[in-house]
Amino acid sequence: EWKDLGTWNTLTEQIASQISGNGIISKDCVETHVINELDIPIVVLGVSNLVIAASPDGILVTDKQASPRIKELINDFNQRPMFEERRWGWYRVLDHMNYENGHEVLTKRIGVSAGKNLSYQLHY
Repeated sequence: EWKDLGTWNTLTEQIASQISGNGIISKDCVETHVINELDIPIVVLGVSNLVIAASPDGILVTDKQASPRIKELINDFNQRPMFEERRWGWYRVLDHMNYENGHEVLTKRIGVSAGKNLSYQLHY
């Protein structure tokens, strides 16, 4: 049966575990889910009906019923992706700076998959 997983609430209805990634949820938390893509732990104590989602692009803490409203808020949020997967591997943005003169400095950590390579890039 097909089901639209367009909100965090409906997604958590379909996953078996309350925790995906590095996290701990106390026993008094009811219907609370953690989805953590970060290396640091998330500890949740004494709250119910929440979704906590953490990725290199940001951290979301929301009541499950309010989770569809995220779309309203992020439309005005203009930030470059902090993690991307590409055909050759992946990259994570470590630092990003814009200077008054218009110059930009972007520092990335990259992982190149076995048998893949990067194309030559020239930046001015």
